[in-house]
Amino acid sequence: VLVLIGLAAAPASAWEPDEYPIGFWYGPPPEANTLETWRVAKEANFTFCGPSGGYSVEDHRKMLDFCQQVGIKAMVTDGRISWELPAGDDWRKTVAEVVADYAAHPALFGYYLQDEPNYRLFAPLGEVSAEFLKQDPKHLPYLNLFPTYASVEQLGTPTYWDHLDCFMRLAKPAVLSYDHYCLKKDGTDRPDYFENLALIRRAGLQYDTPPWNIILSLPHLGYRDPTAAEMRWQVYTSLAYGMKGLLYFTYWTAPDWEAQNEVAFVDSQGTPGRLYPLVHQLNGEMRTLGKTLLRLHSTGVFHTGEVPRGCTGLGGDAIVQVPQDLP
Repeated sequence: VLVLIGLAAAPASAWEPDEYPIGFWYGPPPEANTLETWRVAKEANFTFCGPSGGYSVEDHRKMLDFCQQVGIKAMVTDGRISWELPAGDDWRKTVAEVVADYAAHPALFGYYLQDEPNYRLFAPLGEVSAEFLKQDPKHLPYLNLFPTYASVEQLGTPTYWDHLDCFMRLAKPAVLSYDHYCLKKDGTDRPDYFENLALIRRAGLQYDTPPWNIILSLPHLGYRDPTAAEMRWQVYTSLAYGMKGLLYFTYWTAPDWEAQNEVAFVDSQGTPGRLYPLVHQLNGEMRTLGKTLLRLHSTGVFHTGEVPRGCTGLGGDAIVQVPQDLP
């Protein structure tokens, strides 16, 4: 059981969204880039589309036009953007060209920079992120981090907290985004789910950076198909831990996943699947709650019953008490 104890007014950050960000990874592919496709995404109460591969500049412009028509925003995943940019002499000119191609469009949400970088990439990614914010402060340069169960080789640091702390100091991200998929096919849950939430929350507060979580919506690899209750649990535990944005992995279903009966919110043709009505409802709830949550920051999160590793139990002096926890 989780009890959300405290919220207080949040300070303004360098980049601020218009509303609570609710997005997804792996959106409609370029061949499905149509007005109807984006209407279906909008009707599920998403506020933006996250990273989607294979789009050209022309494809992105069409996507942004369609998104504007239906009332959703989108992140561009442009092949010119890379952590290697600062190694070039005229790399700021490349950033300027990307910004010139998209920044004026009303449906632009931001720019995808990198997923799950190793420590070695933090400094150059920080340079790229800062340059995008300098040239286009209204749109998000987006980075996403590994979860706690990543290996030391993947992280490039001795511990996960070292990874987070170095990321915040070197990359100086506009938001602190990470992914954690805890629902395993064998029926168990990863025991570090809440620990990861707690560490991200701690880093977000320490560096005054909005924390975001990416949760599981697709059965794949060793992960199971979430039930309606598990989807709701993932969303509301994230909100309880002060997340200021939430994404799902994934929205669209790739054909090879579909061949194994692994379907996300829509299938490989864009037809809504089992979870689509549920995410429509959950996203609607988040959009309502988010109007208040965006203006606040978390001051305390406490567990009742068995306290997960890295988390805090509800003290006996708390103003809220659960009978079974009393002495």
